[in-house]
Amino acid sequence: MQSFKTSAALAVASLALLGGSFTLSMSAALADPHQEGMHHGPAQIESTRFAVQNAWARINPAPNRPSAIYFDLANHGASGKLTGATTPIAKRTELHNHEMKDGVMRMVRIEAIDIPAKKTLEFALGGYHVMLFGLENPPKPGAVFPLSLEFADGTKVDVKVTAQDITYVPEGNDHGGHGAHEGDDNGAGPGQ
Repeated sequence: MQSFKTSAALAVASLALLGGSFTLSMSAALADPHQEGMHHGPAQIESTRFAVQNAWARINPAPNRPSAIYFDLANHGASGKLTGATTPIAKRTELHNHEMKDGVMRMVRIEAIDIPAKKTLEFALGGYHVMLFGLENPPKPGAVFPLSLEFADGTKVDVKVTAQDITYVPEGNDHGGHGAHEGDDNGAGPGQ
């Protein structure tokens, strides 16, 4: 046990010297890995590298009809890749975007979304969004529900999403597009 604690302390010190930018719980790092209830699978990294603001969902009130989630995703570090999302209110989620093909705007499923370094990417009407399928009990406007965003490096970001009516359009959403915006390192996103 003592060598495990020493190894964990050395790893944390090495990361601090190298400028590592993630959080690590010392109690988890120094705990006995054989202790009952400990997770023995791959570690899930919680990070302050990604921050989500303005998370809302356009909810179709009819059961089992598709709905969509929108938000601003700030990346305070190196470029990354959003690979998925999960929520307990939907049977399935998918990452989507809109693209112009033969003069017609179409919604398309995408496997991953590149998140540029030191930028804020807007998930908005007419652009990137998370689709929700199989909502047996759609949340009412004003209700809050959880969403977990998953990144290629194992990072997970938990988000609280506010449900809105199917006709809701946020104030200032006059461009209907998406894109990366310059953001400072304090998490301020577009229009802030």
